[in-house]
Amino acid sequence: MNGMSNFMKYIISDINCNELMNKNNELMNKNNELMNKNKILEEDKETLKYKLKGIQNSQNDIYKNYTDLIIKISRCKC
Repeated sequence: MNGMSNFMKYIISDINCNELMNKNNELMNKNNELMNKNKILEEDKETLKYKLKGIQNSQNDIYKNYTDLIIKISRCKC
């Protein structure tokens, strides 16, 4: 009977190992999915930063032109 209980321990150990391997594979797949989504989000973030920089530069140009116009108007002797 002792031989049978050792056999059962090995079977149970193999079953537990298989379950752990399956769970590990599932987690690896989920991790890969999240890594891919993170890569996409990082690319989107860089695109948005680039667009924001363009908007800020446009605002700076508008402010500069507005300031120049105010200076010209204030010097006008109409």
